[in-house]
Amino acid sequence: MNANICIIHTYWGSLPPWFPHFIMSCKYNRDIDFMVFTDVVQENKREENVQYYPFSITDFNKLSSRKLELNITIDDPYRVCDLKPAFGHIFEDYLQGYAFWGYCDNDLIFGDIRKFVTGDILDKYDIISTYQGFMSGPFAIFRNRQDVVTLYKKNDVYRQIFTGTGSCAGFDENIIRKDNEGIHFRKFLLFCLFLLKNPAIRRLFSQFSEWRYQFQWAYKKYRLGLQIPVDMTEIVWQAEKVTGLKASFRELLISDAYYERIRKYHWKLEWKQGHLYKLPENTEILGFHLFHCKKNKDFACSRIHDTIQSFWISAKSIN
Repeated sequence: MNANICIIHTYWGSLPPWFPHFIMSCKYNRDIDFMVFTDVVQENKREENVQYYPFSITDFNKLSSRKLELNITIDDPYRVCDLKPAFGHIFEDYLQGYAFWGYCDNDLIFGDIRKFVTGDILDKYDIISTYQGFMSGPFAIFRNRQDVVTLYKKNDVYRQIFTGTGSCAGFDENIIRKDNEGIHFRKFLLFCLFLLKNPAIRRLFSQFSEWRYQFQWAYKKYRLGLQIPVDMTEIVWQAEKVTGLKASFRELLISDAYYERIRKYHWKLEWKQGHLYKLPENTEILGFHLFHCKKNKDFACSRIHDTIQSFWISAKSIN
């Protein structure tokens, strides 16, 4: 299968300095289309697979309100994250003819996506998350089929979240449950069993933060049978069990947050002609998420031009 895929990105405000590197990494994924809805004028931008649409946040509110039949009044662009699972519905008129749709953030540098999201993977799965164990907010792909497009509706909680105000609720990934927090005997026992099942137990002490991070998803899933799903991770888990929907949860995106959890503070990656490699092992990966380092006021991004062949990514810069 050589399914066609369209990835949607929305952005309002001044473009960040790493945006050209993000677009360059999109452009090299020539067998995937990217649609960028933004109020930033992109003059003389003509990419074969990257299309820009002049689109304000007011336009987004109007379109979302009409498509979802809700009163959407978002004024903080970050709040749009909660609506990402509904992009297949909101932008359905733009997605006609595509077998799959997805969303992405711009603080990503992509490698060769189709090397990891193969035809066999698309044949087998309805949803592809790029995180291990739970739904990924920075980048995910969905089958363009009505039951998948409207999956976010499985719990009416979306109505309150989509029409709410204030900070982002985390509907696209994870809404923290207070009753899952804290430490007690059963949770500690489950954590020990979780570790014992992991073949990498020998690295426990050097990567304890990573195991604890992964355990929260195992525990969240364990508790799901006692609760009503409140976010897309739980909705997808339930759909897998009840409807037979198939979702892939693989660690395809690496981030600086991951490196911090495993106490690797000096790292470097190379993007080269559409491929992305972890150094020094030269392992190819799907993409990298600039989760923390982009917030550093000293983080530097070099200028980029259309003929560039490679650049490097570290905690301090993209150059």
